[in-house]
Amino acid sequence: MSVISDFAQRVLFKLGWIAIFAGCAIIGGESYAGLSFTAATARVTGIIQKCGLVDATGRGIKYVGDGTCAEMEDMKAEMAPRQLELRPYRAVNVSFNDKNGQEVTSTAHLAGLGVQNPKAGDSVAILYNPSHPAIVRGPANIPAFAYIALLAGIVMQFMRRQLAQPASSAPRSNPAARISNSAPVHAPQHRMPVSATAGGFGRRSR
Repeated sequence: MSVISDFAQRVLFKLGWIAIFAGCAIIGGESYAGLSFTAATARVTGIIQKCGLVDATGRGIKYVGDGTCAEMEDMKAEMAPRQLELRPYRAVNVSFNDKNGQEVTSTAHLAGLGVQNPKAGDSVAILYNPSHPAIVRGPANIPAFAYIALLAGIVMQFMRRQLAQPASSAPRSNPAARISNSAPVHAPQHRMPVSATAGGFGRRSR
């Protein structure tokens, strides 16, 4: 039973910290974007189809290029025999004025803007990078699963502590208590026979 308890504690410890770190990373990233980017209202000027060129042969997915699907097809042919994959997506052309009043045009991933089925002429809320205004994204939006992951990690750590508590709170033997509760041991005493009189030491009878 102790082996199962130790294994459960290790699993809860690792999964709990992974969930906590994942939740904090998502929440921190979205909060940082909301603080470092500048909010603006952009006008949708068009919806276009674009393609990303990715290399999924190794560990993870590596984006090799991004542009029109025709451009990515040419790049894929040039980089043969590498196994590359085209991934089409919808992009949105937007136009807005930055904090200096300069008009900026940019293209953003539709999913990154967080809007559903926009049309030309619609107004959308965006965040742009003040140093590079052409870099735009949707408003900071912390997904619910980030809070769920954070809460789940805290619960796992609490459960791990509860599993470890009985073993650590078990009564321990106290050597000092055993010694104090034991019966006292007296060393044997030997007395020499002595005859005494009223006036002091007398003679021993023969």
